[in-house]
Amino acid sequence: MQKLILLIIVTITAIFVKGQNLEAKTISLESFDKINSDMVFSVEIVKSNEEKAVIKSNYLQFVDVSVKNNVLKIGYKGNKSMENVDTRIVIYAKDVKSVSAGIGSIVKIKDNFNIQKFSTESGGKIFGDSNAKNIMIETESGGSFLGTINTENLVLNAQSGSKIDIQGKIDTAKITSEGASKIIATKTNISVATVNAESASSVNLSISKELKASASSMAKIRYKTLSGIKFSGDRDSGGTIDML
Repeated sequence: MQKLILLIIVTITAIFVKGQNLEAKTISLESFDKINSDMVFSVEIVKSNEEKAVIKSNYLQFVDVSVKNNVLKIGYKGNKSMENVDTRIVIYAKDVKSVSAGIGSIVKIKDNFNIQKFSTESGGKIFGDSNAKNIMIETESGGSFLGTINTENLVLNAQSGSKIDIQGKIDTAKITSEGASKIIATKTNISVATVNAESASSVNLSISKELKASASSMAKIRYKTLSGIKFSGDRDSGGTIDML
């Protein structure tokens, strides 16, 4: 019991000290519609008529937030060695068309911007929704995406141990999964889909009209449907295609 009490006290103290060490500032931003976040951040994107960034960090002087060629870039400057970094950024934006997260960045999109492209790599994570007419989601090298997607045309491309998990209503989807990646779309309503899975990757989806599927090199495609669909499948080198 004494050990438990001591652990609670240490944890509360650590949280308090961590919060006390954060510095804060607000900066105005030039117009942008693309966001690129690299390295370890906690980023939130909020719809607003004013474009600005609110930054809190225990390494505030090294945080670099700037706009160039309509792209908002978030990163660290200099080559200083940093430990126990705690950086939190809220981006206020009028319009966003593209978001990318890399090297451990965690980006949460709080409002619907009709974003057309999401991309993650190197452990980057994006949580967001979109109702844009055409949407592309690309993940690689352990990156991930989670969100609700309602669109006419969707392209999903997961590579190198990455993950995409979506729900929503989609008219036409082109889906590719490679290199032990995983795509989960069982809570979607996809009308027509073309799916290619390779190299021990997997794709699980819900389909209502037509599915063209190809699985090779131990990849797995699993699908579910509430009614009969038009189906064509190609299996090679241990690839499998089955109903859920």
